[in-house]
Amino acid sequence: MNGNPLLLSGGDRVAVAEGLRTQASLKPNPRVVFQSENGRAWESPGINFWRDTDSYVYGAQVVERGRKRERREDYATAGVDRARSERDALEAQVRARVAAAYWAAAAASRIVELYRQDLATFERIVQFNRTA
Repeated sequence: MNGNPLLLSGGDRVAVAEGLRTQASLKPNPRVVFQSENGRAWESPGINFWRDTDSYVYGAQVVERGRKRERREDYATAGVDRARSERDALEAQVRARVAAAYWAAAAASRIVELYRQDLATFERIVQFNRTA
């Protein structure tokens, strides 16, 4: 049952949810921004980049307030729990389907055996009536 594609996909969904939880717990990255303005390609004879353009470099750091990261982690943890529950429910459904298929096959085998017994009994009755 470990090779069942449905169960494998359920495991993959759990792995994705755990990855999203890891991502949600990370702190925001600092940013470095380079900005260049007044660059024109249409002037003739052209522009001197270092003299005619304005260039800026600045950094930014996102500051989260109000426990936003903790809330994201809680939400992602709930997603992991949901994915695990769905996987467990899917596993229970597959187990139930396998059990139902097994018992249906066992019942069908027993029915075939009973039909063979009925046929043998009927054949004996026919032979008895021929000889009597």
